[in-house]
Amino acid sequence: MKKLTAWLLTLALLVSMAAFACADEKLELVMWGGWSGDSIAQFTEMLDAYNASQDKVHITYQYVDSLEQKLLTSIAGGETCDVVLWDRFNTSTYAPKGALLALDDMIAQDGVDLDLFFAPTVDELEYDGKLYGLPTMVDTRVLFCNIDLLEEAGIDYKGITTWEKLEEAAVAATKRDESGALVQSGYVMNDLGLFSAYLWQAGGELINTETDPATVAFNSEAGLKALNFIAKLQKEDGVYENGFNEAYNGQAFIAGKAAMMVSGPWDLNNVLNAGIKLGIVPCPAGDGGYASGMGGFGLAIPALSAHPREAMDFIEWWACDAENSVLFTKINGYLPANVKAAEDAYIKDNPYLSALFDAFQYGRIRPKTLGYSSMESLAMTPQWQLFMSDEITAEEALKNAEEQGNAVLAEAAMDF
Repeated sequence: MKKLTAWLLTLALLVSMAAFACADEKLELVMWGGWSGDSIAQFTEMLDAYNASQDKVHITYQYVDSLEQKLLTSIAGGETCDVVLWDRFNTSTYAPKGALLALDDMIAQDGVDLDLFFAPTVDELEYDGKLYGLPTMVDTRVLFCNIDLLEEAGIDYKGITTWEKLEEAAVAATKRDESGALVQSGYVMNDLGLFSAYLWQAGGELINTETDPATVAFNSEAGLKALNFIAKLQKEDGVYENGFNEAYNGQAFIAGKAAMMVSGPWDLNNVLNAGIKLGIVPCPAGDGGYASGMGGFGLAIPALSAHPREAMDFIEWWACDAENSVLFTKINGYLPANVKAAEDAYIKDNPYLSALFDAFQYGRIRPKTLGYSSMESLAMTPQWQLFMSDEITAEEALKNAEEQGNAVLAEAAMDF
């Protein structure tokens, strides 16, 4: 009897210890993201702050190459991550494919006020009346100016407000050696994806949504102005040459070899750490006024996440709490999508961060039209490349991109 009693007591103790261990064990979550390099440590620092803030969940960051396709593949296989760092621009492409979980029910249940966020950042995460994430970061493209190089050329960067002033500054700050080789670019022009901003600045639009299906709208007078302006700067004025930026590992501005470039918060810390005397102004206005591309990231939940409730708690901790939103700005330098966070003294008192936010009023998100992202990569960019290589005229580039772009949009509309 004594042996039985002792055995029962031992069993009870073991059960109690096991229960205590289970209660003490945290649920493991994984967040996927397409940011690598130094960003891995930055996200780890942010997630460590969340892990320390509660005792139920432990979340880790995992870099994933070709993130969107990997997400679709993992869902098809029946097992995926718990949270995904999501480029909001991709929502209208991947939400219809079943990649993401609609969060509307949990948002309503938790009483999340969407007015906490800048409206365009929420808009980018919506598709067909449903919301597929909460915004955490926002960026608006601006003009980064090397004050020293521009002053040496007799230019006050604050006066670069129009296309004409931009051209004048770029020409003045460009340098070539005795052989004619470019040694200092007045304006980095390697990103043909900026066509949309030039188009808006010229008063044009990318998509006509009044047709069914939607069609492209950039084959217009404004589109021609945009391409011709880009070409004049590079081909006639010679302020940039293909391959110049790549000769400096894609960092000619940071290397002090370029006077201006269009960029955003992702480059800010690297520019300042390089000792560049930096000035920031909105992207210069064309005939259509000021305009610039706006984008950024949010946090979303894959359609087959095993722990959607715990994932949502983490997303709300980051996105809805202004203090936590500012924390990532301090860690990474990206601007918060949280309105209250943007009013924090850390941002307001920082001349660079505040300048980035000053340009926010001119930011525009790209169309959410089904198939737009594919159209941009398959139809627009290849034609602009041919144009800049002098293989076709601006008129031919616009016409070809229009025909190919309409085909891509029509196919996307048929698929859904």
